Amino acid sequence: MLLGILTTTANQTRLWGMPRDITTQQEKTTRLGHDAGLNNITGSGNVFIGNQAGAQAPAASANKLYIANTNTLQPPIFGQMDNNQIGIAFADGTDSFGGTKECLFIHNTSQVPTGNPVNGGVLYVSAGNLRYVGPGGTDTLVAAT
Repeated sequence: MLLGILTTTANQTRLWGMPRDITTQQEKTTRLGHDAGLNNITGSGNVFIGNQAGAQAPAASANKLYIANTNTLQPPIFGQMDNNQIGIAFADGTDSFGGTKECLFIHNTSQVPTGNPVNGGVLYVSAGNLRYVGPGGTDTLVAAT
């Protein structure tokens, strides 16, 4: 079984999956999944996990984490690893970490919780406000803008 095809001049680049023919000039980049990081050919220090994860990432993106199973500009998990930033549904190039480091970004939800969580709670952002819904179904405002 063929796991991947990679022509590279890079140091420490890894590739698993069934990509199209990818020629890279990357260093320290890991790709796991079909067409993961497809257009990122000169960036370094990236991690792409999932089918087409980060396939639309700019060619020279560096130190990014994309976890997705589609070719999306807004992956479920995104990271800027050199600043220790993680984003949930973060749209790279559109959303912003606001100049902070060591932080978590939560994108405004498109669907507020409609049921009660089981064995835990849901933390989400709506209109910039941080909210929490616990097992009892109570929707609590944690922080307002």
